[in-house]
Amino acid sequence: MVSKLNEMDSIIEEVDASLISSDSLLGYHTLLMVVSDHGMTDGGNHGGATSQETDALALFIAKRKFQYFSETHNQEAFQVDIVPTLALLLGVPIPKNNVGVVLLDLFSSLNVTEKLRALELNSWQLMRLLHVRSPKSLCVASICSDKITIEGLEGVEDGEDIFRLCSMFRLAAEMHQLWKCQLLGSDKGSSSANLSNWKTVAEAYMLFLRSASSWLARGTTEKKMLFIYVGGLFMLFSLVIIIWVAFLLCKGSFKCFTWQAGSLEEIVAVGGVAVHAITLGSSSLVEEEQVTWYYLVTTICFIFIRHACQSVYLESSPQWKFTFSSSLISELLKTSNQITASEKPKKLKVQLIDGTISYGGIMKAQFLMLIVVVISGRVLRGWHRSGVNWAHLCDIAKWLEDSNSLALITVRLISLLLVTTVGCILVLEMRPRLFLQKLIAVNMAIASFLTMSYILWTHNSTAWLSGSMSILLAQLVYAILGGTSLLALLFSPWLALDYCKMGKDGHGSNDKFVSLTFKAREQACLNFIGRVFLSCWCLLQLLLQQPVNTGPVGLLMLQLLAIISFFNNARPAYSLWMKVLTLFWMGSAGHFGLGNTNTLATVDVAGAYIGLRSHSILLTGILAFIITYASPIMFMLGLLVLASMFHTSEAHAQEKWQNWLFHVVAVFCVVPLTLNAVMLTTFTGIMFLMQGHLFVWSVFAPKYLYICASTISTYLGVFINTITVLYTSLVVFYREA
Repeated sequence: MVSKLNEMDSIIEEVDASLISSDSLLGYHTLLMVVSDHGMTDGGNHGGATSQETDALALFIAKRKFQYFSETHNQEAFQVDIVPTLALLLGVPIPKNNVGVVLLDLFSSLNVTEKLRALELNSWQLMRLLHVRSPKSLCVASICSDKITIEGLEGVEDGEDIFRLCSMFRLAAEMHQLWKCQLLGSDKGSSSANLSNWKTVAEAYMLFLRSASSWLARGTTEKKMLFIYVGGLFMLFSLVIIIWVAFLLCKGSFKCFTWQAGSLEEIVAVGGVAVHAITLGSSSLVEEEQVTWYYLVTTICFIFIRHACQSVYLESSPQWKFTFSSSLISELLKTSNQITASEKPKKLKVQLIDGTISYGGIMKAQFLMLIVVVISGRVLRGWHRSGVNWAHLCDIAKWLEDSNSLALITVRLISLLLVTTVGCILVLEMRPRLFLQKLIAVNMAIASFLTMSYILWTHNSTAWLSGSMSILLAQLVYAILGGTSLLALLFSPWLALDYCKMGKDGHGSNDKFVSLTFKAREQACLNFIGRVFLSCWCLLQLLLQQPVNTGPVGLLMLQLLAIISFFNNARPAYSLWMKVLTLFWMGSAGHFGLGNTNTLATVDVAGAYIGLRSHSILLTGILAFIITYASPIMFMLGLLVLASMFHTSEAHAQEKWQNWLFHVVAVFCVVPLTLNAVMLTTFTGIMFLMQGHLFVWSVFAPKYLYICASTISTYLGVFINTITVLYTSLVVFYREA
């Protein structure tokens, strides 16, 4: 710390020496200001409320001697006073929301008339701000309309403080006007006497300015505590209700098998939610929130790996079995008699032995999927070193930006090829293959080609495309991806087949079809729509994200598909709420993997103008929101695919499809809303407790804005998923009826 202070002292001394040695008038008329935002204790802390931490330095250095500053006594001022002082020294208007008072001692180069003019401008600015704060005040309105009369102010029923401020301003303005009249109408001798009396006018202005500044600052920080307490109690009550509803739903959530892996992952999940909520009370952990999310995701993934390893070990033992009820066994035997041995899934290797079922070959796939999730998560963590403490270290994004442009364009094209290929495979692998699937795959290929053209154009400074052509390309991508998503949502439930081809019959001559239940058709539609939504969203992000973020988009897509595949084949199965929580955590971690932080400086404003011909607050805000919350919304859309792969347990094998549908929709909606409600309510309480914290505006306030925006993204994802499920259910039910 001492070496850093000595270094800054030497820099200030060097700047001051260069100004003093200047032969021109530049050094004489230059004011060097050295100010700090906060102080520091002897131990190096600067986040508390002690006098050492809240007192800041304001050092003014000039070649001209200050007339009214004491060289032996340190005077005090407020940091807000810097704003009007700098504005008037630079000759620019004072900001309309300023509550500071000019430091008149710094205007030693001005004559008394100009000094009084500076005080007058500052007074009028505060008076107009008073009018905004008290629009119903008649005396303030009278002054702002240039009706400054004693008669007009008397008898006005205003607050005592407002009337007192109006009287002070009126008195100072009248004294100033009288002083100017005497100065203009007097001879040379009396003019000198009037110049010496300007301090009386200045004191009248300063009395008003200090009083008005104190009242305005107090009004800015004053809060209606009744509203705050009522709102806080309402949020807390709502949180308790939604947690109770989530508990009731998750308590009765479907289990695929009676034998469970244990409650370790559930303990870690609940504890992780609590730990994350507690860390929001620390400014340092808010700045480094990505570390918390990476830790939670990595921990839960290693618990899954532990279970997978145990399953592989148990699967190698001949005694390892899953026991089913007799009703489910008879149903499986009935299905087994309808399908020949060659038609059984080869990967599953189902064997019916004395009322038990043995699974083989699937555990290794689980382990492989988890490895993909962990490796992709580690690469995402090293792609951007966001936060404060490690932001200066080298990462993949910095390396790509500093390296030659060929490496960056190669990563962008590889990511585009990967997302396009995976998206087309996801759409076309579903059987039977319909014309709608082929049309959507073609649309995604066209959108990918247009995105590649846009990438190449922005990469090549001598591109053959004009600026308007690039805007047209982006708009075409918007239209194609939006139309493709809408096409899949509206028409896939109507075109879904009622029968599924199971191969040839016993004679090998005719195709054999099996009738699909309502639940099977509903799941097939949700699976298809979810895949289309996910693919189109990733393609959109490849267009909007910064060039260095195209790699993380592809990794997030692989990570999402890998964890969904793991949950689909997980043996033993995990609770439904556990799956939703895992995807929610991974989406939050991916938010920081794309380079986002809890400061507003990392919001990609440039990407919000892609495809726009002119500035639009609404459109740029929407695009900035889409870019910033790409990962959370992506994993919310992944819940559609996860819901379509959900199977009921033996206890609910004969349950009506209405109950199944309600249960799935409720859990997939309530769990994300509960997790978001915990963060929002907790941080609202933290903001109230930290309102006097030194970093309330630089750390906690931006984080609160991010949490509010995260709430919007969560509700948006829940809304899209709910509308999709309800629409497909209505259409499938109508077709069945």
